[in-house]
Amino acid sequence: MPSPLLEGAYLLQAFLAAIEVLQISSLFYWGYAPYSPNVYSYIVHTLGPFLALLLLFTILVQIKTPSPTRKQTLRFELLKSLIVSIFWVWLLISSIIGWHWDSYYHLATIVLSFLFVCVVFYSTLWVSLRKEPHAGAAVRGEAQSLLPH
Repeated sequence: MPSPLLEGAYLLQAFLAAIEVLQISSLFYWGYAPYSPNVYSYIVHTLGPFLALLLLFTILVQIKTPSPTRKQTLRFELLKSLIVSIFWVWLLISSIIGWHWDSYYHLATIVLSFLFVCVVFYSTLWVSLRKEPHAGAAVRGEAQSLLPH
């Protein structure tokens, strides 16, 4: 059973993915608007929510796995990191191509978004790559789980 801090990170990841999934309604607006026949805007507004939906599904399956092994947890984290990396690159390319602002804005966007992705998503991958110490098993068993299993 993961620690409460790790479970909180999973819930934060699920919340952030759900916010992007809720933007799927813009897919219908951009897809069927008669004054917007631009295919690029339709693709931009379609790929993001679907990647977030895939990420949300992966997180929910990870949360609902009753007692995952270390190998299963590592696979979940690698899959989430792959989806987030694709999503980050997609949004980065989309913002660079779609908006023509100054270069300092693009640099700040790249750095801040990469730091955010590292802190929120890649940190759980790093935790799953570490070996758990066997001495702390009694302490971890005393902590209450945030998620019902």
